Amino acid sequence: MEVKATASIWHAGGYDANQKLVIANSSFDVVDPESSEGPKIFKYEIHGKDLLLFFDEIISVIKKPVLKSFSGKIFTYHSGAGSTTLRFTANKDFSYNDLKGLIIANDSHAFGSTASLKEREASFEIL
Repeated sequence: MEVKATASIWHAGGYDANQKLVIANSSFDVVDPESSEGPKIFKYEIHGKDLLLFFDEIISVIKKPVLKSFSGKIFTYHSGAGSTTLRFTANKDFSYNDLKGLIIANDSHAFGSTASLKEREASFEIL
């Protein structure tokens, strides 16, 4: 974020309880702070039963995500929180076709770490 000498930030919760922060006379250089669009996968690699997902920003992980695809394949989170690469392990061998429709199938979360006013859930869509 670029901060100018005349920039200011404050909480105006007394006027609107739903309002988080007010930022004036400044701009954000990476993520629109009002956006709810989460990080996206820009590359993936398959290594045996391991799936590496490369995101366009650092990912925070809560609990242990389990991904499920349209084909029913299950991928369990293994490592990578705090980096741009998450590693998942499949319960069986898989191919590219098994990566369609990946969603988090349990009560875990993976979201972008770049400062924002909203939590931005990571997208597991592989293009």
